[in-house]
Amino acid sequence: MKPTIRARIPGDKLHHAVPRAYHEALRKATRPEAQYSLLLFAHAPRDVVPSPPVRKALRRLGEPAPDGVVAVGTVFTEEALKLLDEAGARVVAYRKSRWTDESARQRQLKPGGIGPAPQGKGELHPPALPPCLDDAALHSCELVLAHACAYTDAAAPDEEPGGVPAEADPMAPADADDLLAGYANTNYFVAGLDAPLHPGDRNPALAGFLAGQGARSLAVLTAYNPRSQMLSLEENARRQGALRAALEAAGLRCVEAEGRARDGSARPVEPLLAVFDAPPLLLQRLMEEFGQNAVLLAAADAPPRLWLRPTFMRELAREEYASS
Repeated sequence: MKPTIRARIPGDKLHHAVPRAYHEALRKATRPEAQYSLLLFAHAPRDVVPSPPVRKALRRLGEPAPDGVVAVGTVFTEEALKLLDEAGARVVAYRKSRWTDESARQRQLKPGGIGPAPQGKGELHPPALPPCLDDAALHSCELVLAHACAYTDAAAPDEEPGGVPAEADPMAPADADDLLAGYANTNYFVAGLDAPLHPGDRNPALAGFLAGQGARSLAVLTAYNPRSQMLSLEENARRQGALRAALEAAGLRCVEAEGRARDGSARPVEPLLAVFDAPPLLLQRLMEEFGQNAVLLAAADAPPRLWLRPTFMRELAREEYASS
């Protein structure tokens, strides 16, 4: 995307020139009575801004406005941030990930998959990939639990040098690793279960709860907000009803559940369904049909695990490779 350059723009008009996801960060980083030069770079959720367009935009701008430059974009490489810092620019970024020009270039070269990463002396080794499921796992809840991965700690966000992080637009898709951290930082409350489930943590009340239900395993899933795209309450309720109907049509029992942020943050509570002894093949089909990235699986003799949709696992691997 070619950068948009506004040589002079009042601070109180900046929000008219940039996407809504950046409005709050702009308000914090600027003064309404000031005059700025605006550089609007690539700002779609999957974009990365390297140094060449930044260098070119600064050259085209020439003399900045009296109160300096405001640079807006999804995420900037370290080289791009250095140029903006030298120009005294205020940086408003959508994400906090660390990138370099080289890792951004490699991502462009490999848009459809993950290739090997160089490890010195010409040797090539594939990057560590998230867990995947083999054919046998699709027919056994126990094997699903063995193959799924526990994420006991949500990774802390990176510090972005010289940048002002933007508050993410709730309507915009987040990074796969941010989504995974969100799933890991959730307590899953199931109706009738005394203590919430959490990925990687054994639940002492689970064995008795499952025994009382005459079940061996539990899967927690939802139809809300497919692929983390926020929908209206009415549409989400319709989708949840369709999911419940699909489970009942398969002869499965389910109870109400909900997910709440483990750290006590004000993230909206998400309605869930906890289904007993669901066949893994059915869960996989429902994840695809209802656009869900993850299902929480739990059994009496193992800590709960997140089972990730294969396309979501590939996206995690792609981000890990691109940022390495």
